[in-house]
Amino acid sequence: MNIVKVIIKTFLGLLVLLLGFYMAYYYISSLDTSNPLILIFSLALIVVGIIILVKVGKSGETIMANFKKENLQEDKSRVEERENFLEKNAKISAEWTKTVEKKDKLRTLEIAAAAEEDQTP
Repeated sequence: MNIVKVIIKTFLGLLVLLLGFYMAYYYISSLDTSNPLILIFSLALIVVGIIILVKVGKSGETIMANFKKENLQEDKSRVEERENFLEKNAKISAEWTKTVEKKDKLRTLEIAAAAEEDQTP
């Protein structure tokens, strides 16, 4: 039921705001015959309409999502992505180290084999 109240308050704010603008237009369109109190009343209606709309907008009921929770979940997912990235990077680095060590051993064996071939008559 709260959403119905928010919608009603929003329409009320818009109605009061439009009524204020209409009265201001009426005052301006008939300057020579109208009373300055109409302008003051129209400005008051405009201010009241804006205040109602701002209060409804800030009520928190118009926003259905909880942005703090969503931002917290996004932050957690980013941290997890970073951790996964770091874990993957560590695995790749370890594999690269093993590959380089094997390559060095093979090169050493090739050099040793070539040296043995040269020494055998």
